[in-house]
Amino acid sequence: MLAPQPSGALPIIGHLHKLGGKNPLCSTLASMADKYGPIFTIQLGKHPALVISNYDAVKECFTKNDIAFATRSKSAQGRYLAYNYATLSSSLYGTYWRNMRKMVIVELLSSRRLQTLKHVQIAEVDSFIKGLYEICKTEGENGQSVESCPTLVRDKVCYVLIWSWVTPHIANWFYGGTSISSWYQSGLSSCEAKRPHALLVTQLLSTCRLENPPHVRGRVESCPTLVRDKVCYVLIWSWVTPHIANWFYGGTSISSQSKVVISEWIEHLTLNVITQMIAGKRYFDWGKVGNDSDNEGKNKRIREMVKEFRCVAGKLVVSDLIGFPDWIDLTGQVKNMKRIGKDFDSLMASWIEEHKNPRKEIDSRDKLDFIDVMLSVIEDNTVLGHSRETIIKATSQNLILAGSETTATNLTWILSLLLNNRHVLKHAQEEINLQVGTERWVEDTDIKDLTYLQAIVKETLRLYPPAPLSVPHEAMEDCQVCGFHIPKGTRLFANLWKLHRDPSVWLDPEVFCPDRFLTTQASTDVSGQHFEFIPFGSGRRSCPGLTFAMQVIHLTLGRLVQGFELATPLDMPVDMAEGLGITMPKATSLEVVLTPRLPSQFYER
Repeated sequence: MLAPQPSGALPIIGHLHKLGGKNPLCSTLASMADKYGPIFTIQLGKHPALVISNYDAVKECFTKNDIAFATRSKSAQGRYLAYNYATLSSSLYGTYWRNMRKMVIVELLSSRRLQTLKHVQIAEVDSFIKGLYEICKTEGENGQSVESCPTLVRDKVCYVLIWSWVTPHIANWFYGGTSISSWYQSGLSSCEAKRPHALLVTQLLSTCRLENPPHVRGRVESCPTLVRDKVCYVLIWSWVTPHIANWFYGGTSISSQSKVVISEWIEHLTLNVITQMIAGKRYFDWGKVGNDSDNEGKNKRIREMVKEFRCVAGKLVVSDLIGFPDWIDLTGQVKNMKRIGKDFDSLMASWIEEHKNPRKEIDSRDKLDFIDVMLSVIEDNTVLGHSRETIIKATSQNLILAGSETTATNLTWILSLLLNNRHVLKHAQEEINLQVGTERWVEDTDIKDLTYLQAIVKETLRLYPPAPLSVPHEAMEDCQVCGFHIPKGTRLFANLWKLHRDPSVWLDPEVFCPDRFLTTQASTDVSGQHFEFIPFGSGRRSCPGLTFAMQVIHLTLGRLVQGFELATPLDMPVDMAEGLGITMPKATSLEVVLTPRLPSQFYER
């Protein structure tokens, strides 16, 4: 018996016309699963494809049928972007793939190797945090922020000193005499600022009473708080801040907020980490944010190359699916792939030459980067059809794309969810305060004790897995999946986006709830052995970079949450629209307002 198939398949193209549109492919296939069940087939041109999205089907495909589905489909991406299937992720199942996976797991991404290169991760995260602080400091020197007192103190001081005078004017202007009213009901109950003068502010506020102006008493009580606050800020705050700061805080600005497109900063961070580990290269200088530099052109180019690669790698190529030769390139996709592949090849070749000629001196084996390691362990000039140089270039490229973009995308989703769920963010900060304190930074050795932080990461991986639709496998032989006959040559897609939202497994599956991983799902991890939750895949073709990704995510998130108060411009909710691509990034960039939480010396070390 064959698996169910949606109606409406057309000659030549099959169901391709049903897979377009503005929604991510995983979402479109999830809607089909709602109608046809968690196991169904679609026709992608001339190729049948099996789509699975429940525990039983996933377990059966990646255990009982793991070898049957262990190979990859041939594609234009594999030919032109992956050195003719030389990368680990694109290579066909066989001896070459086994040798490559062994090298990557044992020599490059083993716990021992990652430990020897841990200093790279730590140094980059340190620079990342310091760079964000420098932005706050720079804006502070321009009149906005250096070091903070509590936001509540800042707001109330502004209101007390100015609002009683400006109220009738703004009221008459906007509301025809309606008072903006006695908003201040009680004194400030506490003050977190440690400066002595902050106590004076507290005492001042506790004795203040603001009443409606005499000529409007008895009329409409108040205008919306948002209007009151924003008018006050826009008309007055930019002028009064330095005066109040000088008066109460000895010249230190009261606010320390800085607006940053954090998603871009995270992309720079993850790219810096992986390129340093691969080739000892940094492609973003945190000390020159916003400034021109000699290498800025080259640095910008590699970032553009990564984005271009991401864009074309996730697209369906018509010639692959219908069976046209590549030279019938109706959409120009193949031409674009060839160009991007050539650009990457030139970059990878230059890295290898720098490592070979002249051969650089290495103080110890622990300081070897990945290219050093590969040059030493790949001895033969040709390995099963690929030259040593091709293998090194393919592996380096694969690690850059898999190790930077997916990690950056996941961190961006984590912050987006935290900003829309401030109680979760506060809980994470409280846990860090309790387990780490405020006398030192979070270290990688602390992560095991930060169970709520780990739960936040898991819950984000559940809702937004790095690859919501798995890289397609292909059946090398006929097999059975949950009683359905699957012919040889059928492509397999595991819809992780749908799997992770299965209401038969997850309570309130659409709700962001990290606590589930401390209660009902406490034993569930990311290893790929819990088949209801496989953010990094499962079986032979699962992601070998799991440990590396989790290290970077946990350390970066821990430092950000510890070091800064996070908010959004105007306290608006984050737009959670999902973009298109193999990693399903956010449709829009994430902009945050940062306020340093720790004393300045922590950031300037």
